[in-house]
Amino acid sequence: MEKFIYGLLSHKTGNVGNEIQSVATLQFLPRVDLRLDAGTLNKVKSKNKIRIIMNGWFSHEPHNWPPSDIIDPLFLSFHIAQCAVENFTSPKSIDYFKKHEPIGCRDTHTQKILEDKGVQAYFSGCLTLTLKKPSVDKHNNIVIADLEKEAEKVLPKEIRDHSIYTNHWGYSQYTKKASALIPHPLKSFIRKLGLNTLSWFFLNKIQEGDKFKKARELLKTYAGAKLVVTSRLHCALPCLAFGTPVIFVYKDLNDPRFGGLLDYLRAYSTEDFKKNIHEINWENPLPNPRDITPLQEALRKTCENFINN
Repeated sequence: MEKFIYGLLSHKTGNVGNEIQSVATLQFLPRVDLRLDAGTLNKVKSKNKIRIIMNGWFSHEPHNWPPSDIIDPLFLSFHIAQCAVENFTSPKSIDYFKKHEPIGCRDTHTQKILEDKGVQAYFSGCLTLTLKKPSVDKHNNIVIADLEKEAEKVLPKEIRDHSIYTNHWGYSQYTKKASALIPHPLKSFIRKLGLNTLSWFFLNKIQEGDKFKKARELLKTYAGAKLVVTSRLHCALPCLAFGTPVIFVYKDLNDPRFGGLLDYLRAYSTEDFKKNIHEINWENPLPNPRDITPLQEALRKTCENFINN
């Protein structure tokens, strides 16, 4: 019997950025034996150790941390959400991290949280930086991806009228399909619990294939673009991997998720973007400001060593 089986994280949200993370992970796995809900890793049972790359945003369910001992994790591109800091820095959680250190952190904020608790941690960047550019024809389009409304308003009219627009967040379309499966008497009760409850309950079961398909389609769009303008980190970082010029706009660039990553991006606060909009060269966009090759190579080597040893 094989010593390890291989798992892939699954997320119960409408954010296709999670599937983009998974597409990056799949590059390194020899196969996927099972999908594991990222929010309930403490409940996993198996006859074999489950080898899994623990990358991405954690966690919507921090009370379910730390994971089961049956999981053999590689902590890489790992982010601790603000809502999870208390649970993830409990004595039990810190002991768990120390068993699996060093912890590769997606951002310097997560790195500091762990180092302040005595855990060996380092800034690894995001695993999506390793994405291989899909085979696509180069097009001359500018892509506007979930750009904040205040920033979108100041785009030149020609750019607004002739760009491709993409959306990473799919609660509405997923919920509509999920709703059709619910008996009518239950709908009013679920509605009282909130839209997110409805989405979370059904999303992972009935839309996983659709989400992966959408993720791959989005990546192809970004790979072929002349320029991408976005407020989504999980759009901006794959653009770096593909060599696609990208402008990242966000209301608060001090957001903890961005520490260490903004050095590689042409990033603006929303206010600065509005002030400097006329300085942007839309016809011949500037290349991305910094070489990501050292991060890419380190991420790939770490994943390959984990899987092969």
